[in-house]
Amino acid sequence: METSTLFYFSALVLFFATGILAYLSMKRIRMLKQLHQTRLNIASDLHDEIGAALSSISFFSEAGKINLSKGHTDEAAQLFSRIGSTSRETIESMGDIVWVVHPKNDQIDRLFHRLSAFGKEMLTSRNTAFYFYTDPHIAHTVLPVEYRKNLYLICKEAIHNAAKYASAKNVELLIKKNKNKILVVIRDDGTGFDTSHFHEGNGLVNMRVRAARLGSSFILDTHPGRGTVISLEFLYPQNG
Repeated sequence: METSTLFYFSALVLFFATGILAYLSMKRIRMLKQLHQTRLNIASDLHDEIGAALSSISFFSEAGKINLSKGHTDEAAQLFSRIGSTSRETIESMGDIVWVVHPKNDQIDRLFHRLSAFGKEMLTSRNTAFYFYTDPHIAHTVLPVEYRKNLYLICKEAIHNAAKYASAKNVELLIKKNKNKILVVIRDDGTGFDTSHFHEGNGLVNMRVRAARLGSSFILDTHPGRGTVISLEFLYPQNG
């Protein structure tokens, strides 16, 4: 009887040990797949960003030389100025990607600080007030790189659009936990626009793509003279 009991106990221990090893193995495979996909997405972003920038710089450079050869110095100066602005924008975009992949920026409070600094710098220079409401309950949440990248770039693009096109007096950004989800709302009191007569540019298209990568819908609510509200909501990331 004792031998039989020992046998079943040993078999049970082996069964659970095998199950734990299988679980850990599957978890590791899943993490490796996620890491691989993240690397592919970042490589794609870098490829698109650098490729578009180099194409633009090459075009402006050739057009500038042609204008110089014809004595059109003012036109040439404008083109060379665009080369400078394109270069600066590319350097900024590269800096964003380097920032989001750095492990020291894993916690969402680091994202809060960067968005706050960007919003204030972008909007106060245009005499627009920027209000950033954050949730202290998620300040120390560790966000995976892909979450961090897409969330940051969506918010940054929305703030940039509000600064450039909305003529708003106030811009608000809210990031908070809503049950098992993270809610993001970007609101301005600017000019708004009629979506039925509006062709979405790369900025809005990119925000929709990034929201989809977060597993979120992308809601755009805007009307002429009534401002714009962008909202998205994605599942709270399960660390590990």
